[in-house]
Amino acid sequence: MTTKETLEVFASNFVLKNYRSRCVHDALKKPEKLMQKVCHNTSEIFSKSFLNCYIEFNEQDKCLFYGLSSYMEETTWNDAINVIKKYGGGGYLIIDINGNKFYAESEGEPSLEIYSGTTNKTQEPIFNPRAG
Repeated sequence: MTTKETLEVFASNFVLKNYRSRCVHDALKKPEKLMQKVCHNTSEIFSKSFLNCYIEFNEQDKCLFYGLSSYMEETTWNDAINVIKKYGGGGYLIIDINGNKFYAESEGEPSLEIYSGTTNKTQEPIFNPRAG
C-alpha cells in the first residue's frame, strides 16, 4: 500500500467528510498545515466520538508518524509511542499503515485532547501513552 493509499483509507475511515480530500492533500504536500489542525483544531478533523478513546496496537506494526515539527516518517507504533513519551507536549498523529486505526494529540494548550479510533469494533479501548 502506498502512503497516499494509506492516507485515503485513513481519511475515509476517520476524518470528517468535509475535510477528507484536504487532509490527504495536506498530509502529502503540506504536512505543516495538517499538523496545525491536529495541534489547534482537532475537532475540525475528527468526530467528537473519537475524543478520549484509546486503542490497542501491536508494537511492531508499521505506521505513519507525524510530529509537531511537521515531519512524517514510516516507523513502528512502539517507536512512535516512545517519541511521545520522551518528548510529550502533544502535536502528534499516528496512522496505522493500513489506515485502519489512528491516534492524535492536540498541542496541549489550553488542554491536551486525545483522539483515536479503530475499524475493529470488537476491540477494547486500552491504549493510553499518557498513563504511566
